[in-house]
Amino acid sequence: MKQGGHPHQTVVDPTGQWVLTVNLGTDSVYVYRLGGTLTQHARVKLRTGSGPRHLAFHPGGGYAYVAGETDSTVTVCAWKAGTLRPGTVVSTRPGNATTVNNPGEIAVSADGRFVYVTNRGDNTVAVFGVSQGGAALRLLASPACGGSEPRHLAIEPGGRWLYVANQHSNQVTWFAVDPSTGLLRKTGKVSAPAVSQVLIV
Repeated sequence: MKQGGHPHQTVVDPTGQWVLTVNLGTDSVYVYRLGGTLTQHARVKLRTGSGPRHLAFHPGGGYAYVAGETDSTVTVCAWKAGTLRPGTVVSTRPGNATTVNNPGEIAVSADGRFVYVTNRGDNTVAVFGVSQGGAALRLLASPACGGSEPRHLAIEPGGRWLYVANQHSNQVTWFAVDPSTGLLRKTGKVSAPAVSQVLIV
């Protein structure tokens, strides 16, 4: 775990009333009330050593998922009116994985049925099925990302394609998304030197 404060991402909640900052160095998510100025409302401690990196909301608004960079996990958190409650913790890797791995980005499909996480080290994309209205995740597959060091991913708005930024192999790969299973099929790639993020506009 990185020592001291290391805020890694800031996200506005679906209502537009709250700002959440994911702090890898303190294993915490800080919640701020959004107004003329930001006012800290809460500090939510996650599992020690998890190294929370990025957070994504379920489209229903009642849950958020936090990717743990240093322990290869996703923490499922209930969310309501500024209150974040950590719950189940699931691994981003198959049970027999033992090598060093650091998840990067996390994204949720627009229909809320699937969650995707990049695994830097394993060089895979973890595919989770969502159930119980967003309260539960189950690892469905972890296909190869098509390159090395998948730092970021993005899903196009229609949900048909998923793009991965493979930083160390200098390429963006894209996958067709099966709409019924959420599983990925590698479709193509393009060179992109030291690419670290994919933005869809």
